[in-house]
Amino acid sequence: MKRSAAITVCVVLAVALALVAALPGLSAASLKGLLPTSETVPGWAPMAKTYEYCANPEKLYLIYNGGDVEYIESGVQEAAQQTYKKGSSLVILTVHRMPDWQKAKAFYLDKHGRMKKARKLTNFTDLKVDKAGFMAIQYGQCYGWSWGKHYLIGFSTKGASEADQAALKAFMASLAKTIRKSG
Repeated sequence: MKRSAAITVCVVLAVALALVAALPGLSAASLKGLLPTSETVPGWAPMAKTYEYCANPEKLYLIYNGGDVEYIESGVQEAAQQTYKKGSSLVILTVHRMPDWQKAKAFYLDKHGRMKKARKLTNFTDLKVDKAGFMAIQYGQCYGWSWGKHYLIGFSTKGASEADQAALKAFMASLAKTIRKSG
């Protein structure tokens, strides 16, 4: 009888540990770990108090301020956003965790198709990054999207100068490399 009670306790503890490991809060560390740190892209550093983490789709409004419906419908499970600064230039980077690579790729292809047809587009460039990426200039800002594994990554700058475009490309390449190395 004592042996069966000990086995039951061990099983309960194993199940409890598995459940704790699956909590969304623990995913925050893994998404934040994908984001570049200070000097990952030379001269750029994360701005204080600009990190935002959405542990589930219901919290995406914190990042998208009402524009979260397409992200929820596309299957985004969680997201993390950080703003980076170099002088007066800004880059905003958002990493979305999707259920699988197929959903990440599908959402990327949807963004690619819609952005390519967008009005007031002054430049559209497909970029060689991990799986796929593109950069577009619209309304005086650079926007970029890429995907790798089960992640969809959005980038934007607060300008469209050559330096802004170079920064967006550098962040995109850095994040693609980090995602390739991730589990």
